[in-house]
Amino acid sequence: MMGNAQLEESRRYLNEEWSGKKKERLYKQTVLNLDLVEAYQQQDADRYNELYDRADRSIKRNKLFGAEKLFLEHQYKQAIDFLERYRVRTAYDKVIRSYLLGQ
Repeated sequence: MMGNAQLEESRRYLNEEWSGKKKERLYKQTVLNLDLVEAYQQQDADRYNELYDRADRSIKRNKLFGAEKLFLEHQYKQAIDFLERYRVRTAYDKVIRSYLLGQ
């Protein structure tokens, strides 16, 4: 749902239909991922940076979040240079990389 920009539906699912424990790491990471997607969609650089700064290593290890951060900071050339060199590891990353490059 997040990949299709169905952010409200994603939030509703997390709040109402999540079957696991909400104190577990997976749930917290999923919520943070959704928060980052929302902040990026709203072009809210301050919120995105705040969320990114408090994220754990698993989020920061995904370099695509760093590229989004560069775009929000208007560092377009650095973001594009990075994305053009970035070797994608999963089909999902390939889609996000293409989206960020406007392809």
